[in-house]
Amino acid sequence: MPGTYLTPQLVERFERWLTEQDYKVNTVTKNMKIFRRYVNVALDEELLSSDPFRKWHSKSEPTGKQALTERQLKKWEQWCADGKGTEEERLVARAFLFSCYTGLRYSDVRAVHWQDIRTVGRQKWLVMRMQKTKVEVRVPLSKMFGGKALQLIDTRGRLFPCLPVNSRTNVLIKRIARQLHIRKHLSFHCARVTCATILIHRGVPITTIQHLLGHRYIGTTQGYAHVTDSTVLKDVKRAWK
Repeated sequence: MPGTYLTPQLVERFERWLTEQDYKVNTVTKNMKIFRRYVNVALDEELLSSDPFRKWHSKSEPTGKQALTERQLKKWEQWCADGKGTEEERLVARAFLFSCYTGLRYSDVRAVHWQDIRTVGRQKWLVMRMQKTKVEVRVPLSKMFGGKALQLIDTRGRLFPCLPVNSRTNVLIKRIARQLHIRKHLSFHCARVTCATILIHRGVPITTIQHLLGHRYIGTTQGYAHVTDSTVLKDVKRAWK
């Protein structure tokens, strides 16, 4: 049977081969997980009698997630307010801002509908189930970032139905960043990191940020909300007031 060739030794050799191609640890792990996904399908279909990944352990290296500072975020806002760029660029820029203000992933920004905006106690909230994790998030739009997300809602359907595919969106984000002289390797996901980073800088508890981002585990949130030098300085100053 073909399955007899899928052994822990083969998995080990494939991982070693990926490493020899000078891929970084996280890239190797990403490819191994893709391989494992198909192995799991074969196991479910009873095409394999045992799991060749039973001895394999996921490895990862911490990455410095990129985020906009509050000053850079203001530059991005001003660029949008001035109506610069092409129509496609302006759409992407607005969607990126919406993610900065709400912490939503790309898939959730594409899916968010005006009906997800609800009034609770005279305040506007975004209440939706996330596409990736199926976890419900509740974001107080009226209070988050001074209610700026609400200013981006100008439709009674999906808010960003024409948002390009993720790869194209990331190309445009990098193009806008160059126009703003922001020398960071930005992607749409950086908006979510920006949201978490600014919240932690402003003193929002990490457990609240976890709830806002819809993370199941606090460790995931800690990886997003990295502490900047300005946050450290702010906290130290507060201790000696």
